[in-house]
Amino acid sequence: MITANHLAPKRNDAPTSFGNAGSLDAIFNPRTVAIIGANEQPGTMGQKALSAVMNSEFRGSTFVVQPEQSSVRGVNPPSYEAIRTHNALYVEYADGDKEYHDLAADLYELHNIFSSPSSEQKSALHAAIEAMQNCHGTESCWSAQHLKPRATHRIQP
Repeated sequence: MITANHLAPKRNDAPTSFGNAGSLDAIFNPRTVAIIGANEQPGTMGQKALSAVMNSEFRGSTFVVQPEQSSVRGVNPPSYEAIRTHNALYVEYADGDKEYHDLAADLYELHNIFSSPSSEQKSALHAAIEAMQNCHGTESCWSAQHLKPRATHRIQP
């Protein structure tokens, strides 16, 4: 599961795991690789990057990020539904994994605090996603997209 990169704000001052002269092991021996723009069109950077990973000895998880295709060389991008508000991000993945990020305390979405919300708050967030998935017509979709403040107020880890 990707938690830090797939939805992070586009900023070049994001904190890294390297600290002051830390280990480069995460770069040279990753457990997970995400290939942005992966595709099967010969000669493209996306195809070359995907081929290099698929034909290497890498045995970790490989994710492709390509919204125009559901699968590239048998690798499927993670499927998810999400709600982002001014202070929170809640994600439900198709495989059942869930994430919750307090954006005031965790701007770069590095720390999943899904265990912190109460059962009532988790239920409200799940219900909000279901309402957005199942809405029909202007009125019900507008209502589904305007969450009650209770569901996404700041949750302390």
